[in-house]
Amino acid sequence: MHANQAATAPPTYAFRIALFFGGYFAFIGVALPFFPVWLESRGLTDAEIASCIAVPMAVKVLLTPAAGMFADRAPNRRFAVRIFTVAALVAFLIAWPTTTYWPLLMTAGTAVVLWQLSLPATEALAPTVILIGSAVARTLCFLRQFQTVLR
Repeated sequence: MHANQAATAPPTYAFRIALFFGGYFAFIGVALPFFPVWLESRGLTDAEIASCIAVPMAVKVLLTPAAGMFADRAPNRRFAVRIFTVAALVAFLIAWPTTTYWPLLMTAGTAVVLWQLSLPATEALAPTVILIGSAVARTLCFLRQFQTVLR
């Protein structure tokens, strides 16, 4: 492709991105209120439940720059989104039968962190498919960078 030619997204791309975001936030909306209840049903104490919720958030803050570097160096950003999402699914499946604190902290924590890391990679992917070089794409990229600074 020549430098002056604009790349465009596939015709169904906007729908696929909307479907990912809808599924992502629907899962969070359904799972988040019941996650502490699920942990309690596994026999965890209140302090253990609190740490199973807090530790993944702290780890996410530490791993987000590394995940961003991985997404930037991946063959394409879609690959990074798939890696994070599939790895989170595998971690959730491993966490499901777990019943004790440390294994739950490790498996569910890993699943939550990987799931949350898929969102910034998808947010970075979304504006790249708009006409490259357009004012809209530049604005979305600027807003994405500003949002990253605020996190």
